Amino acid sequence: MTKDIIEFIKGGKELSKDKFAAVKIVSIIEKLILVIFILIYLLNNWNIYLSFNTPVPPLFAKNVRLFINSYVYWIVGSIVVIHFAIQLLSRYVVSIPSNKNLDLFPFWKTCEEMFRLLGFLGILLFLLNALIEMLNGINIFNNVFLSVSIAIAVWFSVKLFCWLYKKNMQIYSKSIINYTDFFDSDSKRICYGDYVIFNQRLYQIKFHANEKVLYLVLPGLGRIKYELTLEEAVKDKSGNLKIFRKE
Repeated sequence: MTKDIIEFIKGGKELSKDKFAAVKIVSIIEKLILVIFILIYLLNNWNIYLSFNTPVPPLFAKNVRLFINSYVYWIVGSIVVIHFAIQLLSRYVVSIPSNKNLDLFPFWKTCEEMFRLLGFLGILLFLLNALIEMLNGINIFNNVFLSVSIAIAVWFSVKLFCWLYKKNMQIYSKSIINYTDFFDSDSKRICYGDYVIFNQRLYQIKFHANEKVLYLVLPGLGRIKYELTLEEAVKDKSGNLKIFRKE
C-alpha cells in the first residue's frame, strides 16, 4: 500500500512538470466522469454490482451529501457560464493589437483552466456521491440528476462528433492535396499551404491572388508580406529549402 502511494506521488510530481499538466488532468477527470456516468446506468438497469455480493461503500456525511445535492449543481452551472465568458473575453483580449497581450494572456488562460478544472471536479463529486447513494438504495433519479445526465450526454456527444469530424477532415484533406510544380531540396513535391524551412527560417506557402504567384511568407497573425517567391527560393540552392510537415 505504501509503495503504491509513493508511486502515485511520483507520478503526480512528473505530471506537474508537464507544461500541459492542466489539460491532462482535466482529460483524466473527464474519463472518470464518463466511466461513473455509464456505471450508474448499467447498475441501475442490470444490478451487476449487487449480483456479486460486493460490499456497499459507506455514504458521505449527511451535511456533505446535502451540500452536494443542493448546491454543487448550481455551483457547477455557474462555473461553466464563467468559464465560457472567460473564453470569450480572452479571445477579445488577445485580438487587441497591444504589447499588453503578453501580460493578459497568461492571466486569462489561468482563469480559464482553473474554472474548467473546478467545473469537472464538481461534476465528478456529484456523480460519485450519486453512485454511492444508489448503491445504498437511495433513489437518485430526480430532476437535478436527470438534468446533469442530459448535460453530460450532450457534452460527450459533441466531443465524439468533433473527434470524428477531425479524423474525417484529415482523411478528406489528404485526398484533396493541391500540389505545386516545385520540389524541395529532398525532391519532395511542395503543396499549397505547406510550411517550409528556408535559410533556417520557417515560412508558409501562400498564393498571391492578384499576381498569381506563390510566395514564402512568415506565419503569424500580422500583415502578410509578399517578398520572396517560391520559384526564387527553389532556385537558391544555398537556402536549402525543405518541407516542414507536422505529423
